[in-house]
Amino acid sequence: MKIFTVLKNLALLGASLLAVALLIVALEYTAGLANPEKEQAGKMQLLFPPGSEESFETAEFSYTVSINQLGLRDHEIDPEKRAACRVIALGDSFTYGFGVNLEDTWLKRLETHLQDSGLEVEIINCGSPGAGPADYANFAKKIIPVLKPDLVLVGILQDDIEVGDPPVLEAEWNDALAWVRASFPNIMRLMRQKQPWEREKENQDDVTPPQVKSSQLNRELDANAMRVQLEQATPEARARFEQLDPLVRERALSGNLNPFMVLSALNGPNYYVWRLALDTTTMQQAIDKTAGSLTYIRTVAEYCGAETAVLGIPLGPYVNRPSYENVQRLGFEVIEDMLTTDAPDRGTELASQGAGLPCVTATAAFREQADRSGLFFELDGHLTPEGHALYAETVAPFVTEQVKAILNR
Repeated sequence: MKIFTVLKNLALLGASLLAVALLIVALEYTAGLANPEKEQAGKMQLLFPPGSEESFETAEFSYTVSINQLGLRDHEIDPEKRAACRVIALGDSFTYGFGVNLEDTWLKRLETHLQDSGLEVEIINCGSPGAGPADYANFAKKIIPVLKPDLVLVGILQDDIEVGDPPVLEAEWNDALAWVRASFPNIMRLMRQKQPWEREKENQDDVTPPQVKSSQLNRELDANAMRVQLEQATPEARARFEQLDPLVRERALSGNLNPFMVLSALNGPNYYVWRLALDTTTMQQAIDKTAGSLTYIRTVAEYCGAETAVLGIPLGPYVNRPSYENVQRLGFEVIEDMLTTDAPDRGTELASQGAGLPCVTATAAFREQADRSGLFFELDGHLTPEGHALYAETVAPFVTEQVKAILNR
């Protein structure tokens, strides 16, 4: 008799809890329908001024950049209308696709590959030239709540390990109420409880007017930047510039070569070498900082219901002999070990492990074709369309596995 009473009470308790749960779900759904503050898709500056357009034409490439109404270098996107699996890719110019048209970027080639294999997936370009891991973290808290991806890919270039301090993780992303706020956003809104990203939105600047730049203007801007930096350079740096290959000097001064590449060599010739010593205090701290930025991204993604994974992106001098030789023409120092060491990948892998994230690299695939020219632009150094294609092909199995796991949940 006592056992029957206990079972009866447990059944009543279970039924009561189920009723409360159903009531909360119904309230969340109803609050969503009645929400007068529900945002409509419109112009946003997630990264760049929406509607901007730039053209670039140098001795090595010619391409056009169009920015959509959300401020991203991609096709127009409706945040609410999505494929079965939405993927976003955070990264720098190698993800953005500097030097190539949008359809030639590794993201779009990867998207096509996955779709051709039967997966209903979209991959959105959230790359920004000159950015690093700390920037990716700041991008994440703006972009992820808007696009609500299922998977966040973070493209870590082999020289990203050392760029910037990670942002401080706001308590709202992982405090005691984080799960409640994330699971029941409409109820929280009725209770006037702000989401973490909404606290900053009030202080954001207005959307910047579209920027339109011709290829001629961009060359003039680069040429002027090069001249100004040379005027301000140390005597040693100016002397190094005069010793460069005449073609390199001509392209730099005419705006036909990214001034960052030349200036990096003038100001730090050992740019590619010192990063190989992972056991130094400087590199250990850099790896820890990168892990901190990746942890921030993972936390924001988890709050919004997304998975995160890291993609290691190769730099030419570490994987390709023509690139290894060409950076010397720019004034960079090299050592033969650069083409064989696993240090560039280990930095990315250690940072990913520190953040508890899966990671894949592409160094081995590129080194299998180490003598192949045409994978990286000769002096600019970015991936060519062929390089983007090889990278997409290399990471496709890893990303396919991540996407299938999400679709099968």
